[in-house]
Order: sequence, then C-alpha cells, then structure tokens
Amino acid sequence: MGKMALSRCNWWVLLTGASLAAAIGQRPRTGNWTTLNCEHAAIVDATTFTSEQRWSVLDADHAWADVVDAWRNEYKPEARFRSFQQAVFYDLSTHEGTTCGEVSGIGGCHTPMSCEDRFKGQTGAATAIIMNSFVAVHLVLSNLYRALRDLAMRDLPRFGLDFDILSKDGSRNEEDTARIAPVLLDTINLAPLIALAPSFNISIDENKDFTAGPAARKAIVDEFVSILAPIVEERLKVTNASEDAWGYQVTSALAKGYLNTAYIHHAWMNLTATAGYRLFSGSEESIARLTRLISDGKMLAANRTTLPGEHLIPETAAATRRAAITRAVYAFALPAAWSANSAGVFVFDSGLACSESSNGAPPESDLVDIPSTAMSQKTARSTASCQNAKLYFLVSASGDGPAAFSVPKGLELLERAEYGRLSRHDIILAAIRTYENNGKKNGAPKIKPTDAAVLNNLYTEGVLTPGYVRLAVCGRDEVDRNRGKTGGCETYPCDRVGPSSRASRSAGGLGGGLWWCLLLAVFCIF
Repeated sequence: MGKMALSRCNWWVLLTGASLAAAIGQRPRTGNWTTLNCEHAAIVDATTFTSEQRWSVLDADHAWADVVDAWRNEYKPEARFRSFQQAVFYDLSTHEGTTCGEVSGIGGCHTPMSCEDRFKGQTGAATAIIMNSFVAVHLVLSNLYRALRDLAMRDLPRFGLDFDILSKDGSRNEEDTARIAPVLLDTINLAPLIALAPSFNISIDENKDFTAGPAARKAIVDEFVSILAPIVEERLKVTNASEDAWGYQVTSALAKGYLNTAYIHHAWMNLTATAGYRLFSGSEESIARLTRLISDGKMLAANRTTLPGEHLIPETAAATRRAAITRAVYAFALPAAWSANSAGVFVFDSGLACSESSNGAPPESDLVDIPSTAMSQKTARSTASCQNAKLYFLVSASGDGPAAFSVPKGLELLERAEYGRLSRHDIILAAIRTYENNGKKNGAPKIKPTDAAVLNNLYTEGVLTPGYVRLAVCGRDEVDRNRGKTGGCETYPCDRVGPSSRASRSAGGLGGGLWWCLLLAVFCIF
C-alpha cells in the first residue's frame, strides 16, 4: 500500500479513538517524519510547495498521529501534564509552556516558529508546520476576540442612543426599554457567530499567502462555528436566569439610560475563552476537531515555512474587518429595533417595474409615477431601491401630512462609516429574501444560532440570510387595511400572512391581518 492509504488509515484511527501504535504495529514513532530535518526542500525552498504538499512530504500525518497516540496512551492516563497542549509540545520538543487555547494573547501562541534542528532524533521538520497550524487555529479565535473587543468598546457604547433615534418620538421610556432589551441581548448573543465569517474571510483575503480554496475555507469556518454555536446557545438559556446574569445587568443598565460595555466585553471574553479551552482540551471531540482543521495543511499559509508575520489576520485588514462586522451586526439589530419600537417600518412593494435591471438606487424617472398620497418625491429618492427589476421602498407607515409614508427615523445614518456603510438596499433585499423564503408570508421566525442551514447561510450569504432581516413586505392595499391597527404586531402595517397572489403588487390579498398580529403579540417581540 502507498503512503496515501496509510495516511487515510491514520486519520481514521485518530477519529475513532483507537491506538495508532497498535493499529500499525510500530512504537514509539511511525512513518519517516523524524528523519526529515530542516534541510528538506519543503523547508528551504518552500515556495515550490503548496501547503498541502508540504504537509504531505514532511509526513505530518504520522507526526500528528504519533503525538495524539502518546497523549491517549501515555501522558493522559499517567496525568503527566496539566493539559493536552503541554503534552503535545513536550512530545515535539518545542514551545513548552505555550497555551494556544488562551485567546486573549497571553498564552504565547501568537508567534510562528521557524524550523530548528534541535529535535534530538525524536522529532523532525513536521514539528514546525504542526506548531504553526496550532498558531493559525489560535489566531482565528484570538482575532475574533479582538474584533468583538473593538465592537464592544467602539460601537456598542452608542447602541442605546441608536434605539432612541429609531423610536417613534426620539425618546425612551420604561415600556420602550422592555421592548428594546430583547433585541439588544439577541444581538449581543449572536454577535460572535455574525462576526466570525467576515472576520475570517477578510483576514484570508488580505493574506495573499493563504491559498485555501472556497471549500476548504468554508470547512474551516464551519468547524469554528460548530465550536461557538453550542456556547452561544448555552448563554442564551442563562442570559436572564437571575440578577447575577450578565443579560440582567445589561437590561438594567439600559433602563437607567446607559450601557456598560464592560458587561458585554466580559461576556464575549468568556465565550471566546471557552471556545479556545474546549478546542485544545484533549477530549476526543476536540482532537477530532483539531484533526479536521489542521489536516492537509489547511491552516498553513502557502509558499512559506512560517506564517507571514505575527498574525494570520494582518493588522492592515483591521479597519476592513471592523467595518464588515459592524455592518453585519447593525443589519441584524437596527431593523429589529424598528420592529420592537412599533415604528411601522416596512418594505413597500410599489408594484412598479424598474427601467434598469441592476439592483440599487433607481433613476429618478422611475419615481415619477409614485403618487403624492403615498410619499413625497424627496422621500421616494431617499428610500427607493430596485431589486430584481422591481421598485421597493424602505419606509415608515407613520407619514406626515397628506403622504402615507415617510423616511424611517435613523435611515440617513446607516450609510455612515460607523455603521459599516450599511445601505437601505442591503436591508430591502434581505427583507425580501426572508419574505420569499417564508412562502411569501411575513412573520418569519427569527434565526436560530444552532440551525445548520442558518449557519451555512451566514457564511455564504451574510446579511442576506433568510430570517436575518425580518421587516415586513407588502403593497398599498394591505397597508391601508391595517393602518392604525398595530395590536403589538411586529409586521405592522402588513399582514402576518401575505396575499396569495402578488401578480399585481398593489392589489388583492387575504384579510385577517389584525387577527394574525394579535396572535403574534402573544409571543415576545423578536
């Protein structure tokens, strides 16, 4: 059998928890990785090898399998080391004392190592690429931690003020706080999952040496999401369990007119720290995860023996990353805030076609047929968007004067840099995607952080994930039928169940919108 067949056997043995040494009949080392030193071409002339090739020719499969076998059958049973990481680094004769599961940056795992011929005949050049794979895994979580820290310290301090701006009259009372707090807490709880994909993708896009293809990149993100999602779900269950819970503290602070971001920062710190600890814990589940992450050199930068510089996420990408994360978080939070404030903000389907097929702002000639009883031309220009060759508007049903619709409070702020340049076009298209995915009905359920389909969509589609933006979508007849009948309904002024036919978007529809709204009001808003 060739090396490939043996390699597959090794990975199967690792993932099933069997003893590798017993499986292939060799102890204490397998393969030829200990004979491959730092003079190997994959080290001295790394530019001629891909990451996958370097992993293969340096026999890193056997190296990793031997390390895991030693942990399972010697170090763990004898309790010789406090942690899996210490055992790994001892077995590889390198970086003893490093803790890659410590994501705050004090564990010493942020610096890649060069290949050094000091391995005492028990280890080889594969040590360097295993160690650097650990560094890369650590840096994904560490950089996510830094991104969330920036979000907490730079953006969330004005979060409460944003909700004031988006409320009906620009102020907030106790009732408003009761509606807003669940939105804020959902946003805070989901932020790590929302932030992971843009944080990782932008980092990789900036790092030209990291050449993992789309499938490998998605597999990496999926692994990290599968680590974070259960922790997020655990936190959602205890958010308001007692007065000691951080969610209770956040809500209380919001009610008093301020938002202490120290609570949020602490919560995110604990979440990412828990993820790092679990990933490097040495449990069978964590070993399987690490195996999937580092196998075939997936976490290595191409054409280098080490990572380029100290960070997998270059500091030059920090501003771009922060903008993408901020955009993603506010795309989730602000439409939910409009709904929670019963501001009557929705996506108005005009029933008119756009003269151009491209999505985005329509030419002014497309707006001349909008009746003044619906909105002013000024409102039309600032709220219109062409999507799929149809004309939509992001408006509030609380129009001033003779016009039925007005510009939602705070809409003019969205395209500013501090919101990640979130646009009305993003929100409108995302709402349409939710509406259509829900069978052309409003009132779609909110996204679940542990739903596999949702997690997949968050990675591939971002803010356009169905359920991410849940503003209602409807035409003029539906609005007129429901005007003034909010009933605590988050889909106001639209029906919860959309019309059976949208051939003419401005006509027709099922009745009973208020009944559905009252039914929806039984549940917590968002």
